[in-house]
Amino acid sequence: YHYRVLTFHPGGPVYTRLQHWLIYPKEIDFNSLVFMGVGFGVGLWFLIMRRLFIWWPFHSAGYVIGGTWSLNLLWFSIFISWVAKLLILRFGGHKLHRQAGAFFIGLVLGEFVAASFWGVVGMMLGQSTYGFI
Repeated sequence: YHYRVLTFHPGGPVYTRLQHWLIYPKEIDFNSLVFMGVGFGVGLWFLIMRRLFIWWPFHSAGYVIGGTWSLNLLWFSIFISWVAKLLILRFGGHKLHRQAGAFFIGLVLGEFVAASFWGVVGMMLGQSTYGFI
């Protein structure tokens, strides 16, 4: 607390929700179970089709993230990465696509290293320095 690392009790809201579920259990919602099963099946179908056919355009991760609020924050980054992949595959082929993978992983790791560095600097200075989403 001295360095303002923890601003709330760690896990407090999660365990409060769990406690509420354990004390006041609900009946089984079969409609929700059916819809979860259908969603799992569609995601599994996308995964199998992507593994079997190289031309299959849909990705199971895209199906999962497509219905979340985080897509509002990430859609442009996903679009740019799709365009970059399209251009790399079209003009450089599969070999350049494999080589470019290390570059893009480096971009992601660099973002996390920079965020961690500025988080530590902010903690030492006692002020906010970097907003990581």
